[in-house]
Amino acid sequence: GTFSISINLEKTQNLQVEIYSADGRLVKSYNAGLLSAGEHRVGMDISRQPAGIYLIRYKTGRQDIRQRVVLLR
Repeated sequence: GTFSISINLEKTQNLQVEIYSADGRLVKSYNAGLLSAGEHRVGMDISRQPAGIYLIRYKTGRQDIRQRVVLLR
């Protein structure tokens, strides 16, 4: 499936999104590039991945946010 995340940036900065499987394997990496301050929505397709728990990691200049998601089939 495809999913999207919403992130609010306090200032203009680069955004990197990484998705890891439950065993720690990097499944997908996406560099959203330089984004302006404000709210942004980033979509990614992980339809080829099996059902399970995934860790989404959002990295900006000073932030490193991690969130777990469950992919159902």
